Amino acid sequence: MTNQEKIYIFGHKKPDTDSITSAIALANLKKALGMNVEARVLGNPNNETKYVLDYFNIKCPKYLNDVKIKIRDLDFLKGYCANKYDSMYQGFEYMNENVIGTLPIVDEENNFIGLVSLKDIAKYQFSGDISSLCTSYKNIVETLDSKEILKFDDEIKGNIVVASYRSATFIETVSLDENSILLVGDRYSIIEHAIKSKVKLIIVTGDKTIDEKLIELAKENKVNMISSKENTFVTSRKIGMANYLDTIILKDSIVSIDYNNDVNDFVDLTKKYKYSNYPVLTEENKFVGLVRLSDATSANKKQVILVDHNEATQSVDGLDEAEIVEIVDHHK
Repeated sequence: MTNQEKIYIFGHKKPDTDSITSAIALANLKKALGMNVEARVLGNPNNETKYVLDYFNIKCPKYLNDVKIKIRDLDFLKGYCANKYDSMYQGFEYMNENVIGTLPIVDEENNFIGLVSLKDIAKYQFSGDISSLCTSYKNIVETLDSKEILKFDDEIKGNIVVASYRSATFIETVSLDENSILLVGDRYSIIEHAIKSKVKLIIVTGDKTIDEKLIELAKENKVNMISSKENTFVTSRKIGMANYLDTIILKDSIVSIDYNNDVNDFVDLTKKYKYSNYPVLTEENKFVGLVRLSDATSANKKQVILVDHNEATQSVDGLDEAEIVEIVDHHK
């Protein structure tokens, strides 16, 4: 019986000596029988009770506010989240793998920041600023399933430029600087021009071998380089997904649920907003998980034993949401 849920044993709301000592005695008996129980009180002990407990050196049980079903009692999705510095590609894959349409975003300390949905990622792909990039070198390598050649910066931020013209036209008409991220095939004159312009990053497409002289020149100018297996077109389509999730996070007007809130309050809230998922947070804004309205039926009712009373008006708040295991009483 040691794996069972804890059972709370308590007397009435205006506890006297027999109410509190009965709860303590019954709890000790149940514990001796191997049950997971705990004596509680529903109010402050009077002076007589304090004297008795002090005389026998017995600690007064803790106060029990209510036995209402809380969000923490539900079987909801725990820990489904991503870091704000993860890529959109990672977020997209995570949502698909776990069959969730909304992804909570946290920082390094697990503080809740906001939400990203599949719709947000799709919207970015069709109408977002796909010409800019703000992410990590690591995210780019993973998103493009590419190879690291030279790495000087952990973070890559700049404007994406695709070498779509012939070399002479590109060098004459396209301006490159330290904020440029160049996608180019094996067009060595353009690569050399980009290195001398000290661009932020060069992604060589088509899994082409890069001349060692160009690699050495890039080292001298501290230009980051990556080799992509895909052709320039596919690489240009995928590169935007390397952006930090932080760039598309929804941070305002988010309806979240406190981990210690009553389930009935949560059910009332869903009638107003009708969202599919609600982020569950602690009072300190730490992320716990995602809860749905359907999860409200998975509640684990608190088990209780009443001593020295048998009427709901005398008992703990939320008694109608609990499971009464026993009543030990000498009244009516």
